Amino acid sequence: MMALALYSSFFGIVGIVFLHYLTSFRDSTIGLIGFLCIYFSQFVSAFATDSITLIVAVSLAPFKSFAAVAVRSIISKIATKSERGKLFFFLALVELLAIVIGYTLNVKFHFFMDSLDPKFSKLILITFLMISFSSFMFQMISVHTEHLFSRCYRNIQIPPEVRFAELYEDLDQENN
Repeated sequence: MMALALYSSFFGIVGIVFLHYLTSFRDSTIGLIGFLCIYFSQFVSAFATDSITLIVAVSLAPFKSFAAVAVRSIISKIATKSERGKLFFFLALVELLAIVIGYTLNVKFHFFMDSLDPKFSKLILITFLMISFSSFMFQMISVHTEHLFSRCYRNIQIPPEVRFAELYEDLDQENN
């Protein structure tokens, strides 16, 4: 527990020292760094044979929080105010479900998978993290496409929905 407290405080201090450098990066770069740190740390820890390799893999883990923050920042710049709540809810739900399912499989089938191969449980966890990464990328592409569509066709006026009463009046006039 003492090691975890030292580890957390060390990376908190490192984050504060390098905070002004991080603000000069683009959001997409920070998100890519975060996603790479997630997968690299999980992959290296799956195949770690000694404690030094495991420490290197775990030292990359704090940077994984960059990914979710960067994606939310990019979406908040692209999406309209009415869409942000739905998008953030969906992002949080997909991220949470992928992590919960991955860790549940890791815990539930840990002994069975480790009897097959010790690296198998980590690979399953990486697979579920890849699902969340793919869903984030799909959401980014879909939101960006909608944003481009709205910017291209901004000057075109789309008429409001036709009300049913007006529709029935038009049908009655045609019949008479």
